[in-house]
Amino acid sequence: RAARIMSAPASFEKERLKTVGLVTTALKDVGVSPTDTVLTAVSGGSDSTALLEILATLPRSDRPGLAVAYVEHGLDPERHLREADLVAAPAERLGLDFYRLCPGDPGRSDEANLREIRYGALEECAVRTECKWIATGHTIDDQIETVLFRLLRGSGRLGMGGISARRDRWIRPLLAI
Repeated sequence: RAARIMSAPASFEKERLKTVGLVTTALKDVGVSPTDTVLTAVSGGSDSTALLEILATLPRSDRPGLAVAYVEHGLDPERHLREADLVAAPAERLGLDFYRLCPGDPGRSDEANLREIRYGALEECAVRTECKWIATGHTIDDQIETVLFRLLRGSGRLGMGGISARRDRWIRPLLAI
C-alpha cells in the first residue's frame, strides 16, 4: 500500500507532462505562436478552469500571452457573481488580465441563444484587447457528444466531423484530452 501511495505523485507528474505536451502540440497545430495573445474563455467549470491552468504552466518558450474572460448572462446574478469571483481568483494569482463580460439581457435562455451571445461578447473582447485567439475548454467528451447529437439529428457524414480544433480565431487546445 505504501508503494502505491508513493508512486501517485510520479504518475500524476507523468500525466501532467503528457497533457502539457498534448496542449503544446495542439497550439502549434492550429498556428498559435508564443508571441500571440490568447483570450481564455473560463466559465468556472472544471474544463475551462483546467485549460487556464494548463496554458499558464506551459514552458515559457511555448506559452502565448494570456488573458481571461468570463461571460455573465444575467440569468442568475448571484450565481454569476460567485462564478466571476472564482474565475477572477486564478487570473489574479497568475497575474493575468481578467475581463468580466456582461452582454445584457439575453432575451431567451435557450442554449443556442446563450452560446451566440457568449461568443459575440468574447469576439468583441478579443478585438478590443488585441487578442489574436480565443480558447475554449472543449474536450474529447464534448467532441463525442457533438458527433452523437448530430448523428441522431440525421446530419449524416458532415455531422461526423464534430468540433474543429480551430475555426477562425477560435481554438480548442483540450480537444484531444
